[in-house]
Amino acid sequence: MRRWLPVLLIALLPVQARADLTATYVAPDTHKKTIIQVAANGDFRMDGGQAQQDIIGRGDEAYLIEPRPHGPVVMRATDLFKIVAELVGAPKAKGVTVSVSALPAVTRKGSVTIKGRVGDAYYAIGPDGRLSARPFLVISHDPALALLGSAVARLLALSKETASGTAGADKVAAIAALLKDGAPILSPDGELESVSFAPIAAARFNLPASPLPLDEVRRALTEPAP
Repeated sequence: MRRWLPVLLIALLPVQARADLTATYVAPDTHKKTIIQVAANGDFRMDGGQAQQDIIGRGDEAYLIEPRPHGPVVMRATDLFKIVAELVGAPKAKGVTVSVSALPAVTRKGSVTIKGRVGDAYYAIGPDGRLSARPFLVISHDPALALLGSAVARLLALSKETASGTAGADKVAAIAALLKDGAPILSPDGELESVSFAPIAAARFNLPASPLPLDEVRRALTEPAP
C-alpha cells in the first residue's frame, strides 16, 4: 500500500485552472511588436502583426479591426473572405489569413533556443531545395504555452480555409498541424520575447464597434479608405 501513497497524494492535489496569457513577439530586425492575448476560455486578440490589423476571436467567430480616421471599423472574417473569394476567385475562402503566398514548405531540423525557451526548429525549403539560413518557425512543447498554441492554431485554421483551392493550402495545413501540441516561439511575426499569465480585462475582447453589414464590407474592400 505504501508505494501507492505518492500517486494518491498527486491525485488529490488541486488542478491549476487555466490562466489568461499575454505573449509578446518582437521582430529582431525592425523591433516591431505583435501582442497576442488569450483568455482562459480561448477568446483571443492579436494586436499588430504582418496583416497591420488587429484580430479578435470570440467563440467560433473572428473579426478584423481596421483603424480609420473616424474610428475603428469591424469586419466579420466570414464576410471579409467571402468577398475576397468573389474578387480573386478563391472558393470557400472565409477566414482570417496571414499572407498565404508567403508561407513556404518547411522541414524539421534539430532544436534551437529562443530567449531561453527550447523548441523544434523548422526551416523553409527554397525552390532549389536548399534550406533557409535560419529557422522559419520554432515550436515549443511547453505545456504552459498550450493556450497560445491553440490561439495561433485557430488563426492558421482560418488561413487554411481561406487558402482552400489554392496552391498555398497544403503549406498552410502543414504548418497548422505543427501547432496541435505546441506553440510558436519564433514565427514570421518575430521571437517570443515575453509571456505573462496576469489576468486580462474582459473588455479587451470586446468589439470596439458593431460589425459592418456585408454590403459595407464589400465597399470597404473595393473603395479606397477616406
